[in-house]
Amino acid sequence: KASDWRLELCFGSDETLQLHRLSSNTSSGRKANDSSTSAKLGVAPSNENAFDSYRLETLATAERETHTYSGDSDRWCDVTISAQHVAITIGCQIHILSVDCRKQEAVICHDGNILATSLNCDSSFVAFGDETGTLFIVHVKTRRPVFSQTIKAPSSSTNTAAGSAAPPSAIVALQFTVSESADGYIREELVVVTSEGTLVRFSSLQLCLLSQTILDGDMGMAARIKGEIKVEFASLSSSGRLIHSSGIGGVSVMHSNGSSHVVIVGNGDACMSCWRREERPESDSESDNEQGASMATRLADIVSFECSGSGYAKVALSLDQRYLVALSKSGSLDVYERLTLTLVFRYTEMDIDDFSLLAPGSTKAEALSPTSILLAAISKPVLLKSGRDDGFDNDDTDDDEDGDRGRKLLVISLPSMEVIYSMDAPVWSWLAHDIRSSQDIADTILFVEGRH
Repeated sequence: KASDWRLELCFGSDETLQLHRLSSNTSSGRKANDSSTSAKLGVAPSNENAFDSYRLETLATAERETHTYSGDSDRWCDVTISAQHVAITIGCQIHILSVDCRKQEAVICHDGNILATSLNCDSSFVAFGDETGTLFIVHVKTRRPVFSQTIKAPSSSTNTAAGSAAPPSAIVALQFTVSESADGYIREELVVVTSEGTLVRFSSLQLCLLSQTILDGDMGMAARIKGEIKVEFASLSSSGRLIHSSGIGGVSVMHSNGSSHVVIVGNGDACMSCWRREERPESDSESDNEQGASMATRLADIVSFECSGSGYAKVALSLDQRYLVALSKSGSLDVYERLTLTLVFRYTEMDIDDFSLLAPGSTKAEALSPTSILLAAISKPVLLKSGRDDGFDNDDTDDDEDGDRGRKLLVISLPSMEVIYSMDAPVWSWLAHDIRSSQDIADTILFVEGRH
């Protein structure tokens, strides 16, 4: 039930944390991983000059009386941080907090488990999808749902009989992105991906203006804004075969130079696919019927199993918009050039389970070059016993009851593969999804800890 989870904000619960600053020679692959095992939460390394002090602050806690989870990799809580808000999705609830986590702005409850969540550019709306394939868009300040739709593939999609519509499938990925900003109006796009390989694009969303009209009570203007929304359905298939038939891992959307690219990662016939659509200026709207086919989203490129055959679990666009960083299910990282999907760097044997991109210079590390990528990462479950040298060797046969299983929270610099900082974290730990621009990202890493 949605009422099972109780969330409370925490104040004054910070402590001084000493993170091990690893030496600059810990780079490239396994050496960097092995050298990170000496960092302990709140304990300084033996070298007095080898650590930096940081503040570790608990911002909020959520709990319920009974729960059961099947494994270490079950992600039962997601966090998204924007320039204005922090959205915590847990079970059937979305908790919207102020960006400093000092005030709870809204609580949005749903009838079933929420699988994907996204905030728009000014956090005035939150979109979420569930396992029934239903999409909801909710106005945060009024808690009012302004849109809902069950996503079904059109009858012409792959594996659908003629004259019938495909049954709904779970919504597994959502992303808002700004598609146009001119004449004082911001237009956004919402990209939705379902588990059965349907891509839905909601374009010409004037959500910033819609939020103001809702607060002003101008329902006529709100109806006109909603009437301008354009919807496109596309099947993620090629030659009658679904490209990611074995699962969708994530999505990244980019708008540039009059076109848009939707990059989807997962498993199946390919681990990555890029879908391109030429964007037409609003002044050409009278030619919709003639140019509709040419403006449709089409498959532009695919990447076969470059990731050791395991498929990708996550993809993110670098803050300078030049590279795509993809995380394989086996825990390795691949870096691609954004436009051509050319593999630039590959980092194997990293055993990473999650990552989030940081702004260059957001730590006390030495200045990075403009082409560098800085990321925070959570390792796969490891043994944290003291004195163990192979801290990144993943041994699933060990028993959790001894309390030694956990993860590593790392800060890594690419392409040098230098592990700059490392600390121990609980086995249920996930990083927040940061959608802020580079100038808004502060010297902060937000992550979630789960405990029995």
